[in-house]
Amino acid sequence: MINLKKISRKLDNTAKVFSLEEKKNKNNFRLSVLLKEEVDENILKNALLKTLDKYPNYRVKLKTGFFWNYLSVNLKEPIVEEDKEITFKNINLKKNQSFLFKVSYFQNKINLDIFHVLTDGKGATIFLKEILYNYLDLKYELASSNEEKTQDFDYSQDVYLKNANKKLKCKNVSKRAFLIKEKIDLLNNKTYHYILDLERTKVICKKNKVSITEFLTAIYIYAIYKTIYDKTCKKDISVSVPIDLRSHYQVEAFSNFFTCMNIEGKVSKNKNISFTKILREVHKDFKNKLNLESIKSYLARDVKLGTNVAIELVPLFIKKMFMKYMGKLVNQTTTTTLSNIGPIKVFERYKEYIDNIMVLVSTGKFQKAKCTVCSYENNLTVTLNSSIVNNLLEKEFYRLLCKYIGNVRLEGNAI
Repeated sequence: MINLKKISRKLDNTAKVFSLEEKKNKNNFRLSVLLKEEVDENILKNALLKTLDKYPNYRVKLKTGFFWNYLSVNLKEPIVEEDKEITFKNINLKKNQSFLFKVSYFQNKINLDIFHVLTDGKGATIFLKEILYNYLDLKYELASSNEEKTQDFDYSQDVYLKNANKKLKCKNVSKRAFLIKEKIDLLNNKTYHYILDLERTKVICKKNKVSITEFLTAIYIYAIYKTIYDKTCKKDISVSVPIDLRSHYQVEAFSNFFTCMNIEGKVSKNKNISFTKILREVHKDFKNKLNLESIKSYLARDVKLGTNVAIELVPLFIKKMFMKYMGKLVNQTTTTTLSNIGPIKVFERYKEYIDNIMVLVSTGKFQKAKCTVCSYENNLTVTLNSSIVNNLLEKEFYRLLCKYIGNVRLEGNAI
């Protein structure tokens, strides 16, 4: 039996930074599963408790240390509740028994909200699928299977520190980018799910000799350019694209293990740029930045902040002031984010109960809109979460998806 009181660990390199952010700027994201029948709250709670028995390292809360925050065991009972809110909101830790994740439901939908301190998108899908499997097993009394559900992970080592070469220098220096100036309402985000035919999208991307992420990034940049980009601006549109490091380093990780690159839409010097031109530039930028040499340099860049001796010895309250200043500088280099967590696969015996799986990320003061992508079966779901009051971007994004891909099904807030 696992001794829960011993579950206390340091934050991973990325989590250290996330934990220093102000409460109003917390990085949260949501994974949602659409089932074919309505959710049973009691069964869902039992499924969550069963999942926590397997993954007790999720049974933690964020604690304040002298030099860094850290994770400590949380012996309270997690809350599972109905969520009728249209708007996705950050986790209120006090109201959530201090858990860094939250499970909720509405009608036929199960939501898993995650504070980025705990894990990234890939890590969250592992936890979500275990909850889903346990829920469906309990509800439909499915026979036990020899299928391995999910695996155990080693939390004793920080995968960032284990794999980073701190001697490397990052050659791709980010410059100031165009920032969205539109009026926002952070309390009332709008969420649009654009559901595409995955196989059709693959054919179109192959024809254009680009990846799905490249194609969607180009469409996203073009939509921003056509609607909310200030044509008098001398800065380009920059999209932060997270890179999952697991496949590049052949590492299994349950906590955060990603880095980011900035993909630029060079529109400042070309006021009548075409989509074809943007697509070519995006493809070229991906090719230059998404290679092992560059990825290693990004990782080295990321770990230097968390391992710098001078920073390590600075008290936490000073680090928070420093991060507030650094955060403003970093946020000047990106217009928005597009994150593709890839295909989410489930075991065959569960597929008949599931309609779709989707993901979305919270917006902030600087990045007022964020785009997320994932696929389940033949559904490629592109989600745009925005705090911008008008819906010019959402409309144009929809129009461009229809024009360049077609067969777009829209769910969420009506356009």
